[in-house]
Amino acid sequence: MKRSTPSQSSSNPASTKQPRADNKCPYLDTVQRNVLDFDVPHVCKTSLSDQNVYSCLVCGQFYRGRGSKSPAFMHALNESHFVFLKLDTGRAYCLPAGYEIQDTSLNDIKHELKPSFTTDMLTNMRSAHFIKKDTRGEDYLPGFIGLTNLKKTDPINVVLQLLARVVPLQVFFLKQHNPTLDKCKSLLVQNFADVLRRLWNPRSFKRFVGPYQFVQALSTTSRGQFSVGKRAQCLQLLQWMLNHMHKYLKKAGQSNDTVVTEAFQGQLEIVKTTRGGGGDGASSSSSSSSSSSSSSSSSSSTTSSTTATTQRVPFFKLSLNLPKKKLFREQTQDNKADEKDDVLSTVSLYELLEKFNGQAVPTATSDDESATSTYGLTKLPKYLILHIKRFSQNNYTIEKNGTIVSFPLKNLDMRAYMTEAAKAMVPSVAALGAMSNSELKKIALGSVKKEIVQGIVERPELIRLVTGIVSNCTKYDLVGNVGHKEEQM
Repeated sequence: MKRSTPSQSSSNPASTKQPRADNKCPYLDTVQRNVLDFDVPHVCKTSLSDQNVYSCLVCGQFYRGRGSKSPAFMHALNESHFVFLKLDTGRAYCLPAGYEIQDTSLNDIKHELKPSFTTDMLTNMRSAHFIKKDTRGEDYLPGFIGLTNLKKTDPINVVLQLLARVVPLQVFFLKQHNPTLDKCKSLLVQNFADVLRRLWNPRSFKRFVGPYQFVQALSTTSRGQFSVGKRAQCLQLLQWMLNHMHKYLKKAGQSNDTVVTEAFQGQLEIVKTTRGGGGDGASSSSSSSSSSSSSSSSSSSTTSSTTATTQRVPFFKLSLNLPKKKLFREQTQDNKADEKDDVLSTVSLYELLEKFNGQAVPTATSDDESATSTYGLTKLPKYLILHIKRFSQNNYTIEKNGTIVSFPLKNLDMRAYMTEAAKAMVPSVAALGAMSNSELKKIALGSVKKEIVQGIVERPELIRLVTGIVSNCTKYDLVGNVGHKEEQM
């Protein structure tokens, strides 16, 4: 091929698309920040293409390309809109001139396109809450802003708001330079991180977020199970999302432990006791439990045998059975005498949790066997998800149990529902005084940074630190409460 001469290269139209020497654009005053919305799908308005898309910073529309025949180029000529931002790189250009704009006045727009958080911002995000203002002068609180309902997507918005309150997820998805997140190939995980960044963006242009791209990725990944126009169940969606994120983050990080298991995974011990009518029933029970640790013992009766099977199961949620009660209490002489007594029938959350305090619960088995199961917690998660079973399916419709459940807002103590072995791993406050400094530091290292523990010299200060850890490690404060309506099911 013939090499072009300098005179020939100067006549090439591509040579005009170079950054200006002064990097200043005379059209920056035409930028309208109040019309910009980067939440919507990045698709060209004319060609419906999602490749090489630019946003017009004057009218907020999306167009493809920078070439002389591209929709963005023609829009700049027809409408006299000259400032454009490339959505995948965040670089600004002036069309039809074609040069790149490098001006610090556009940094807030680039931050709105791709919000980023420094380490100091993540540290101060939960300790200090300040009211911010958007481009329209309306107040909003970062992290506590609304999500657009796209049509029966309110359960999706509820799950997003719940997960946005979880501190480990905030730290993992908001921090910069996360190798595990960068290697993750799940489109849903990447869009979930983008929604979290927009929810916690302290310099947002508007006080609400439109989860268009997240809902689209959710519909594609779930193969239409969760999509626009189809109201999903919050619990089903939450379980599916946690399992999906754990699966792909485990592949990206090459480890079985992910941020999902760190925040939500606990462990439940189930001891199933089976009493069979004969020797055949006992042998079949023993063979079926060979995969788990089990112990068998014979009763005093020669016609029956007992088999106990112990199994430890990891969980993301605990399901609680809700007893059926009448909505209004029956009037008795005691109720009439006590005017302060509630009219509505309620049940306490502690009554529902009695299932896990070691008492025997009947279990459905074959006709010739009777079985009971005892439940106990061997490991408590950082965030405990409790599911109260309100809905039941009959031959015609779905019925809802309307019994009111009362629960504490703070300091829900789960120590009483742990196994004895698990309680021994968490010493009581009274037993801390008899422990050595090395034992106290070992407990403190599980919840506090190593530098803080090594900086403690005095024993009373170390005891105060460990006392705060031990007294709160089995207690939970309410983060969110999700309710359902009958017409939503």
